[in-house]
Amino acid sequence: MLRTFLSVFPEATLWQQGAVLIGSNRPIEIDPIQIEAKLRDPALQPILAENHLLTTQDVLRERIAGPLALAELAGDGPLITDRQPWIEYFRSQPSGSRLPDFLWFPAARQIAAWAEPGDGLFTSHDELVAALDTVSGVALDRVALDDMQDLDRLRRLWVATRGDELLDPAFARQLQAGWHLVADDEVGHGRLRLFARPLLDPPLRPANVNAAGVLRLTGMAIDAPIVEVGGTMLLHVQWQIQRPPPGDLAIDVRLVDERGRIAAALRRLPVLEAGAAWSPGTVVDDRSGLRIPPGTPAGRYAIDLTLSTLTEGRPLLATAGGTLTVGLIRVHDAGRPFPAGAVVAARCAVALDDVHLVGVTLPSWAAPASTAEVQLYWQPQRDGAERQALLLLGDPAQAARDC
Repeated sequence: MLRTFLSVFPEATLWQQGAVLIGSNRPIEIDPIQIEAKLRDPALQPILAENHLLTTQDVLRERIAGPLALAELAGDGPLITDRQPWIEYFRSQPSGSRLPDFLWFPAARQIAAWAEPGDGLFTSHDELVAALDTVSGVALDRVALDDMQDLDRLRRLWVATRGDELLDPAFARQLQAGWHLVADDEVGHGRLRLFARPLLDPPLRPANVNAAGVLRLTGMAIDAPIVEVGGTMLLHVQWQIQRPPPGDLAIDVRLVDERGRIAAALRRLPVLEAGAAWSPGTVVDDRSGLRIPPGTPAGRYAIDLTLSTLTEGRPLLATAGGTLTVGLIRVHDAGRPFPAGAVVAARCAVALDDVHLVGVTLPSWAAPASTAEVQLYWQPQRDGAERQALLLLGDPAQAARDC
């Protein structure tokens, strides 16, 4: 039946746990702005509330498969016609056969789209592994609870659970110790999270921002000033508890361009060590991050942070609009001739007749006795141009005077 439906409507999408199949012969474009307008319609709000559709994300979560996933599931084979009404005479599958659990397909497709070589997977659901094989053949290094040392060789880890499934406490503590939550989505059967950890954990920059007397932000750090399109930005924020909160709190991390448009976002609850209480003086290390979506324009972006009450959405940070810019990054598109983080050498430019220094990329910090990568970008003005360059490291102010 699905194969026949797709033969007429190849751009079909599947919604509401497989109960609604929407057909189209043109790609169905989903406009979040139009969804938000519908959500504000007083005539529709009671109906939407009955179906637990309160936000744009609630609506988008109902979509569990697109045209590619449906085509992969349907596969090749006969179609239902008036001359050949197959379903009236035959089983759709041989006796005893079993399709992969279709509700794990959205999670499998999301993993397949973002997986990198060497990624790990933690899940107790073999159905997800079967869905991964069906969707793309992606093979991840599966992590077992009885061998926690598996985590030591990974930089990224996918964790797939059902919505109300709790992680093993020891496993959860190990993740909290140094892993950053980069994505947290409800897809298909349950919850899909992506954790990552930096090669080096940058030192926290001291901060002192009050959050309505509940928390105080005491430190923050971003792992790298330049992030590739499709890569991840990692953020470490440290809070100190002042008093127990009035209810659940939510942290929102957003990637915002210079025109104020949101390019990526992540919402999560503040993290406490397993068994820790909301007692005054307790320090909470919250590690999160953002994936830079494919197609994000290269350029300069702000990392904005908000802390609010989960139910009312009341901002708590004592900043303008309740938003704190924790840092700036440059998104680099590998298709550009040199990285977006390369600073045009204007004040200290080398503009000789045969070669020009047009840019330099420097790390934002480096640990003592470590290696720092510095890239210089030269533009030859004639064939065969050669020059020697001397790089001096020291006080930036002194270097500026020397130039």
